[in-house]
Parts: sequence; C-alpha cells; structure tokens
Amino acid sequence: MSAYRFEPGTYMPGGSEMTDFNIWAWNSRVFPGIDPMVARIGERVRIRMANLTMTNHPVHLHGHHFSVTGTDGGWVPQMARWPESTTDVPVGVTRTIEFDAATAPRRRWSTSRFSLRLRSRWSRIRSSASALSCGSA
Repeated sequence: MSAYRFEPGTYMPGGSEMTDFNIWAWNSRVFPGIDPMVARIGERVRIRMANLTMTNHPVHLHGHHFSVTGTDGGWVPQMARWPESTTDVPVGVTRTIEFDAATAPRRRWSTSRFSLRLRSRWSRIRSSASALSCGSA
C-alpha cells in the first residue's frame, strides 16, 4: 500500500508529501480502479501487505478473524502464529495474514473490499510462494 496527496484540479501527487495524504493505493491502483478480492467459502486465503507509506496502517477485515503468518523477517512458525481481527502494518514492514473463508461477512461487503461471492462465477485468490520474498510457507 502507498499514499499520495493530490490537490483539487491537479493530476500529479505532491512530491515531498509524507504524512498529509488523501489517496491510498493498493498494488499501485486507486479506488475505483481496484477489483475486490474474491474467494469461495471454505478456501484458505493469504494476503500479503507491504506498507510503503510514512505512517502505520491498521488492517481489519470486517467479519473475519485471521492469523498473522508472516512478517518482513520471514514466515512465522505454526506454533508462534497469533490470531487477530486487526493487525498493524508499520512503516516499511510487511505482514502476511491467512484465514479460512468459512463464512460471508454479515453485510456481504466490507470496507477492505474483500468479499465472498455466493454466485456461480469465481475469481480465485492464488498465492505464489515464489513471488513472496520470505520463501515458501
């Protein structure tokens, strides 16, 4: 995730702005250009976040509890993982969270843009261990 400050009527972010931002980006894309992450009920979901902003950022998935399974130091051993409903991603740090998509959030939509689809078409979330800097899990 990263953050930028845009003044009204401009198309370029302020170059030296570090803390007074008004736009958040996920994978270099800004809402509404962000597609929701979609998983089937029962799938194991892994989300890896890197905070490229200049402030800590808490992450909360409405309706879900998860385990912190990785940090910028590598994968957390199975016995050392901790359960959360909100985790803080400090400046310059990564967090990997995993959960079983066992139930749909009550409102079937969340501010984190993660959703469980109950229809016939599915986009699966796939995690590629080779794409993660801390190796295989």
